[in-house]
Amino acid sequence: ITRYPEDEHVTLKMAMGEITMVVTPDASFMTLPGGQTQDLPGSQRESIRNDHKSDIVTVIRNLGNPNYKFTAAGTEKIGEIEGRVLEINADGPTLKWVVDPATGRILRKYARGHMGADQTTEYGEWKGFAGLHLPSSFTTTANGEKVGGAEVKSVEIDPTVDPAMFTKK
Repeated sequence: ITRYPEDEHVTLKMAMGEITMVVTPDASFMTLPGGQTQDLPGSQRESIRNDHKSDIVTVIRNLGNPNYKFTAAGTEKIGEIEGRVLEINADGPTLKWVVDPATGRILRKYARGHMGADQTTEYGEWKGFAGLHLPSSFTTTANGEKVGGAEVKSVEIDPTVDPAMFTKK
């Protein structure tokens, strides 16, 4: 769950149970299976913040923000599409989008991921969610190996969110 502009609440479903990570301007912590809570290391907190600053919705929300810089940087062919490359400085983290000029869809993203690895994200199908057109699937690779991916089933805009989910217990 992202509560704009800066709060993140992420739940990971693992074989050993759920791990919840929370990052806000005032706190960063994780809750492990069994309920134990511990502070996130500074590097992990910064990595999550940088991921947030460079996610699609956050970048779009900051089009007029002078701390976000956008530069046209040539073209890149993806399949049959001659995509336009857009370099973005997202108030610190840098990334590149390859955009289909006919549809405006982001086809691929290049960014620095967790632990400093260069990552490539390939976006699949796009769908409408609450008036926003967003990718509904993606696959992320680092050094040629799959490191993540997801299929988005639903997106809620401005849901009622319990503020307690962003506080350390």
